[in-house]
Amino acid sequence: MKLKICSSEYVRTVSRGKSWIPAFLSLGFFLAFPVALLLLVGNWSAAGYTQEQLQLLYEGLWKGKLVITGGAVAAAAAIMNSINGFSYVYSCKKVDFYHSLPVKRSRMFWNRVYTGLLYYLVPYMIMEFFAVCIGAAKGFFSLKLMELAARLLLVHLLLYFLFYFSIVLVFCVTGNFLMGVLCLAGMQLYGPALGILMSFCAYGFFDTFSSNYPYGIFKALEDYASPITLTAAFWQKYEAGQGAALAAVLFVLTLIFTAVSYFAYIHRPSEAAGKPMVYGKLAAVIKFMVVVPCGMGTGFVFYLIPTSHARNIWCVFGMILGTVLAHGMIEALYQMDFHAFFSKKVQLLAAAVLVTVCALTYQKDLLNFDAYIPRQEDIKALNLDMMTLSGDMTDYVKEQEDGTFSIEDSTSWEKRENAFSGKDGIGEETYEILQKIVENQENRKFRYGGEQTEEGTFRRLQLGYQLRSGREVKRSYVINTEECGELLYNLYKEENLKNKTEQFLASDTAYLDNISFISGNGRGYDIFQDQPEKQKKLIEAVKTDLQEAAPEDLLALPFAELHLSYILPVAEDIHSLVPGEEKPERHAYGEINLFPSYKNTIAVLKETGYPLSFEETEIKKARILYYNESGEEENSAEYTEKEQLEALVQAAAPSFGSFSWIEYEPDVTAIFQTEQGEEYYAEFLKGRIPEFIRQESRSTDNREGQLTETGNPERTEVTGGADGPTEISVEEEKREVADE
Repeated sequence: MKLKICSSEYVRTVSRGKSWIPAFLSLGFFLAFPVALLLLVGNWSAAGYTQEQLQLLYEGLWKGKLVITGGAVAAAAAIMNSINGFSYVYSCKKVDFYHSLPVKRSRMFWNRVYTGLLYYLVPYMIMEFFAVCIGAAKGFFSLKLMELAARLLLVHLLLYFLFYFSIVLVFCVTGNFLMGVLCLAGMQLYGPALGILMSFCAYGFFDTFSSNYPYGIFKALEDYASPITLTAAFWQKYEAGQGAALAAVLFVLTLIFTAVSYFAYIHRPSEAAGKPMVYGKLAAVIKFMVVVPCGMGTGFVFYLIPTSHARNIWCVFGMILGTVLAHGMIEALYQMDFHAFFSKKVQLLAAAVLVTVCALTYQKDLLNFDAYIPRQEDIKALNLDMMTLSGDMTDYVKEQEDGTFSIEDSTSWEKRENAFSGKDGIGEETYEILQKIVENQENRKFRYGGEQTEEGTFRRLQLGYQLRSGREVKRSYVINTEECGELLYNLYKEENLKNKTEQFLASDTAYLDNISFISGNGRGYDIFQDQPEKQKKLIEAVKTDLQEAAPEDLLALPFAELHLSYILPVAEDIHSLVPGEEKPERHAYGEINLFPSYKNTIAVLKETGYPLSFEETEIKKARILYYNESGEEENSAEYTEKEQLEALVQAAAPSFGSFSWIEYEPDVTAIFQTEQGEEYYAEFLKGRIPEFIRQESRSTDNREGQLTETGNPERTEVTGGADGPTEISVEEEKREVADE
């Protein structure tokens, strides 16, 4: 009997009536391999790709789209075969029948695994072989392609076993379909959901949490803590040829699922069929894993809804409500009795204690998240959002050994390879200002970027620490203008920040596509078009000035901005191919601030004949705009006298950018107009605004504070003249006061 039940004859016997499974999988793999390949190759041929490009695209197909299409069918096969092989454990009659047979549980387990594997593997190999033959008929055949096909088979087999044994494990620890579906959904979604909840709580309670760039446990839970997300991450790495590490993780996880499901199957009591959970201790662990996040999540929702000081009280209410509801619902499911909603009060109390501990950890920052800064000797490099810190939107450009370039835009600052390390790493002075910034965060809780206060203008700076251990730490700091200047000064002094601009300027001018500059008045000019010698001369001048510039030179007020556009050759891959284009190219853009110390650059730019700075622009009239505390324009004044216009121009800042190390006057701006009618917008530098503007501002404030006899505020309109306001009209603002 034992030999018969484990023989191939038995496999054929148990497969009677189940032929729909391999038939369905054959159809699925037929669509996933031969059909998908024919469609894609046909589209590529019609698009006009060259034969070399088609060869590259075909190789990428076996590492990209076929991984996804075949993986989807492999996951479906795992679901069908696991249900077909082990769903009987939910039926008391079937369990009594199968377990009464003179067959060991272990033999029965592996027999079902073997049968399901045959259902999956035979259609897979046939359809993949057809796909290889179709490719060969199209002219794509080599040993490398055969290797890719064999590797794809192993990858999909690994994914099949991962999903198969994860579902078998659920069957073995649950007793009915309802609990099985819930546990399976929890296995696939719990890790990412927990990671998102932790990120939300960190964002709500930790002021320095960088929500846009998760890292560490937050990223691990969101990306790797479930079979689905781990598989998705593996697919991305595999297509890029970097999936070896994740493949090892998948293999180990599959072995764990296999061992645990095997152990749970052979020790599963026969009388457990129909019960929600088979193992009581596991049920308690699962309950705590669900109840604690539910309590935390509900409390956090109630914490966010109110805007009053009572939000902590509402948070406590939400935690109690979420903990009680989650515990009661799970216990009712476990016992299949709603009367058990308030049972297991000791476990409910223990869950409430855990929820309280987690809440206090966030609320009181018991882990010192906001106050943490790595030790100086542990910091290898820094990632900085230079768009916020200095307005730098230059692409990251690096030349490769084969003469091609890698190009990433300025939003890719957080990548490890784009970190600033400098010649000697992060120096003491830079570390000291970082410590100062961290210490000041306590007094800047929940400030927003762009706030202007008596302490200065605040900005939220995204920053990443790259540690020598290989770890990375991301933070979001609120810093004022003074700290921006100090941080930039020390980074320039240690030569941490010049590298990016120097790498961009090092590109051969033969690749230069366009060059222009933005004058201090905000106007842009294309310069030296079709004059490669002058273009090269200008770029060399900028490089010389940058190398010779002292840190304080780079913290002056820029007088203009240089824009460069290169068309660079990039490495050939399936994402950069253009039909019929043999050597793919991409644009790289750079925006370089020009400072008054750049004498060589200024000498070259003067040859253009364009005004280089705001002072060189002839101004006919200036209109000064005043704003109230809410940022709305309140009134304005116009000035046309030469002396006043000169004073205004000297106090104005260039309109092409706002620089974090420079303080501007709040609530007042200017619009300058030339003889030709062109208008230029400008802000004023802090402390340099002319006295007649200050007097006008003070008079405006005084008028705002006046009240009529009825107690209603007045609305003041100012008509400006050459020397200031010439006509003032005051109108009482009427409003209705509702009875309380």
